[in-house]
Amino acid sequence: MTFENGGSPLAARNGEPLYGFALTGQRGIPIRAEAIIKDAKTLVVSSPDVKEPAVVHYAWANNPVGVNLINKAGLPASPFTFGEMPTFDVFAKTLPEEAKAYKLVYAFDPLTARMTTGNTTFVYEEDHSAKVKGPFTKVAYFMALQDGDGTVTYAFVAMDPFTDDITKIGVPCKASGARFQTKVTGAVVKTNVDGVSSGAFPEGCNIEFWDCNYGPSNTTKIEGADTKVFDFGDVLGADKSPGYGSMQIHNWQEKHSIICFNRFGAGSSNDVGIGNSEGKTRDWTFTSSAKNYVRGEFKVLVRQ
Repeated sequence: MTFENGGSPLAARNGEPLYGFALTGQRGIPIRAEAIIKDAKTLVVSSPDVKEPAVVHYAWANNPVGVNLINKAGLPASPFTFGEMPTFDVFAKTLPEEAKAYKLVYAFDPLTARMTTGNTTFVYEEDHSAKVKGPFTKVAYFMALQDGDGTVTYAFVAMDPFTDDITKIGVPCKASGARFQTKVTGAVVKTNVDGVSSGAFPEGCNIEFWDCNYGPSNTTKIEGADTKVFDFGDVLGADKSPGYGSMQIHNWQEKHSIICFNRFGAGSSNDVGIGNSEGKTRDWTFTSSAKNYVRGEFKVLVRQ
């Protein structure tokens, strides 16, 4: 790395080893790195654990105490990140046949998702809904999550359309007007998560899509649902809108959740999960689980 050094050579405060550098490689995870001053304007940053660096960070931690890059005049280097994060595109790499067969309608990162206009409108990274013309024969959802160890989990669910309105198949924010609590037909599931059943489920799945609050009472009488636990048989509370929000796809036949994305606009406090959550809920409600992952991918697709 070459710096504008203000006319004074690079140095380390008190002559100590440089501290506070990290490299991100193709896995998208920052790894602490070593930095050495090569000459008056140049640093060499490296790590044996990052074979293909994509991004270099300095003073990147939440509380970067001890960072010590200066010039000999004593001026400190500002915190920075330089480079471009590697693309997290698990869908195309893992399910190439589906990637060819389906058209992308919406895409976003579920770990950083946000709302605008008083929490009524969801902000997509990609929105192709105006270009995708109906009718469509299948609606599909894909979510992938990567944890801090680099482990990637994913689930893909395709189903017969539950609406012919392309604007209502995305995140069910208040502005979209989407509210669905219904069984779906023709479901096909592909996943690498233990505890989630792959295969075809002609009648075995259901969705719970709404922008409002909800409770565990199984008023729709979904077989096997627990009336005291948030799971695949809950009840929406239309009196609070916008509220907590639920975008859940379940396999009631196998008694487990498949893809869950709740509390849409809370960023790292969003609920995200594949399969059942543990503890007091089964559908990831109240888990704020987005903070447990470093990269995420969510795609809404149709097949025509």
